[in-house]
Amino acid sequence: MSTGAPFPDTNLWGIHAPVIALAGGHRNTVLRTEPGWSPAVVFKSTRRSLEALSWLAAPQAAARKAGFFVPELLLSERGQVMEHGWTCEPFVEGSPFSRSDMPEIAAMLARFHSEAANIAQRPGFASSRELLKRDKGGDVDLSLMPDALVRRCRSAWAAVENDSVGVIHADLSPSNLMHLPTGQPVLLDWDETRVDNRIFDSVQVATGPIAQDVQQATCAWEITCSWHLEPERARRLAARCFP
Repeated sequence: MSTGAPFPDTNLWGIHAPVIALAGGHRNTVLRTEPGWSPAVVFKSTRRSLEALSWLAAPQAAARKAGFFVPELLLSERGQVMEHGWTCEPFVEGSPFSRSDMPEIAAMLARFHSEAANIAQRPGFASSRELLKRDKGGDVDLSLMPDALVRRCRSAWAAVENDSVGVIHADLSPSNLMHLPTGQPVLLDWDETRVDNRIFDSVQVATGPIAQDVQQATCAWEITCSWHLEPERARRLAARCFP
């Protein structure tokens, strides 16, 4: 995993435009070239390894085949997808998604899951099923959490471990989706993508009641992946999900 630099060296991508901050990016810094400058690109800080970033090419290709528009990571002039803890991709403009729009992508999401079915686990990551017997993977480190809470989270995951597993986007929300003028949905922010239980994606596009075991398994994941990155949020979730 890269230690990163506090600011991207845009020259490494041959870009000589000033950059400004974008909203969002709770765990990463997101910048874009100033409006009016060309090319219009976004720089994102990342904690991921070069191998974990390179792995994204296959799931993103599957998402495009399923019908999503997915910006492609731009290679630096050295041919790398990351330089000193930063990535670069085209800036995309579109109209925002709302929570009520989410069911619109359900069929497309199912196609993505099918297209990405045979992709192996992302380097450095672990699924909730794998974390039943190990402590670390991606942003999760169960060794940093209270033992009683770890047991509750593992119990929640065990209750759904027989459900379908495959590559998931893992951060589906209206803030990570847009509509192009053509109506095509844009799917952004692949930072948490991994092989895991597909319910973590499908619950976000559900139109009916969500089973309690699914709610708890999803909440358990949010607690564990936030515990050392967003500790206040993680503790609020734990108090709500496992009172």
